[in-house]
Amino acid sequence: MSTPSKTSLPLDRFRTALASPRADKRMDALISGDDAEDKVQALAVTDLYHLIAEVGLGDSVELLSLCSPEQIQGCVDMEIWDRDLPSIEAFLPWLAALQENGFEFFGKVWNGMDPELTALTLARLCIIYDKSLGEEVPDNEDRDVFETPDTFFQIVITAQDEVQVKLIYSIIEDLYRYDLTEARMTLMAARAEPKAHLEEMSYRWRSGRMADLGYVDFYEALEVFRPLDPAQVSIGEGTAEFLGAAKIPSELPIASDLPAPMIEPIMGRGFFAKTLDALQDGEEIEAMQGALLYLVNRVLSAGSLSPGNSEALELATLHATATAALGLEYVSGGDEHRAIEALRSISLTRLHRVGYTLCLRLARFARMIAPRAICADADTLLILEAVLSKRPFYPECLDEPGSTQMRPIESRDDLAKLADALKALALRVAIADALGVDLNALAAHPEPRPELDDFARTALLRAASGKVPSAAPLQRSELNAFRDMVSGAGLQSDKRNAAAAKLVELLDEAGVVEARDSLASLTAAWLGELSDLFKDLATDVPVEAKFLSGLVFATDMA
Repeated sequence: MSTPSKTSLPLDRFRTALASPRADKRMDALISGDDAEDKVQALAVTDLYHLIAEVGLGDSVELLSLCSPEQIQGCVDMEIWDRDLPSIEAFLPWLAALQENGFEFFGKVWNGMDPELTALTLARLCIIYDKSLGEEVPDNEDRDVFETPDTFFQIVITAQDEVQVKLIYSIIEDLYRYDLTEARMTLMAARAEPKAHLEEMSYRWRSGRMADLGYVDFYEALEVFRPLDPAQVSIGEGTAEFLGAAKIPSELPIASDLPAPMIEPIMGRGFFAKTLDALQDGEEIEAMQGALLYLVNRVLSAGSLSPGNSEALELATLHATATAALGLEYVSGGDEHRAIEALRSISLTRLHRVGYTLCLRLARFARMIAPRAICADADTLLILEAVLSKRPFYPECLDEPGSTQMRPIESRDDLAKLADALKALALRVAIADALGVDLNALAAHPEPRPELDDFARTALLRAASGKVPSAAPLQRSELNAFRDMVSGAGLQSDKRNAAAAKLVELLDEAGVVEARDSLASLTAAWLGELSDLFKDLATDVPVEAKFLSGLVFATDMA
């Protein structure tokens, strides 16, 4: 095996791809010159499709005129399908763009496509009456009727949009101009074949072609999200894609051919990118690039995302590489040398499944807590929302309080922070339970209502005042007394320690032993909030609850 220079390593290829000319300039270079048709038809379907997606279909008419019917069929395969059903609405703009190149080109492309798909398109948008069979348009039909040039058929276009009506009319007209026999066959199939049969056959043909490009159907793609016990994955197991290269279609492009939305997220996965950059062998690099694309394609398909949508591509790549990075770091223990051996010997799909399984473990824990944490603060609810998403996310409020942004979970550090937050939440719920709060009843109470931690702060206020910790609503006299105690200097350390000790006693009596390592930091934060809330209040007037927050007040204090 040859060892390439550093300039051919994966991340350098990605950086080179990011610096490549814009899509419109690449298209201009392709369609100029005497060999334009050869250059365009040499493009892989994925490259052509992504180029058209970047430039825009309306600005790609000349490029389309140089494409082969097989290439256009491949682009349509990538564009119009939602799981196992084609979207005729998404197909029509392509037909309109193809028509702009004249009826001969349009007819050639139409006849080169799957006949089931073309028949289904007309069947969805037309009612076709075969005059040779004695069929007639009903007298009560109030939509426009037109007769085909051979007088064999009468057609009622059922599309509601006037532009679509004109498009379908012109399509049928162009088909007859190009090839009368093929036009008749399409109309006969559209009239006679059950739509379900046309859909099924179209899907079969499309699935085969997409598999050749490295894509799999929705149900097969779900394999990447099937849980896998991390203990069953080990370095040296021999499942890596480039050890069984037949699993990866040879047509997959190398990194420099990938669209930018796929490249940038790959470069951004810290531990994964660092390990990938350490690969030195040329064959390993090529295989790893194919494996990356294969994984992203499966995540795209499993999420029913269109591979031509830039945002969808970026999202799928973010999820795929982040989750695989998590699995890689876990299996290797975070050791770079072991991670290189893991990449060389473990399938990326299996690494992705390990990462996803680790995320699911957190989600299961969160799901047990969530019903009783409905009244928690906004950041806590965001954490639960992120972890309980269909694909668990990392909420950035754990790093920047108040942030509403989320990203995929990509490292053991992310897992640890989320686990700590969930354990702390479990303890916060347990404290409310120990104080006798019915959280289920509270969740059913209409807003405004106390938040989860309001009860703990209320109990600590009483404990700091020398009383038994209780979550009962505070009276004005208690507020005034606490204000006088902390005024100016804040809550003294002996009072803080006494309050913290009483909360520990409460939990001991209630038998709460889980997640106690979070108690000290939670208690310190709550007591600090109480001190800051009261120390600057005026001492010559009664405390007004309307100027306070984070506590439970008696009704007459509201």
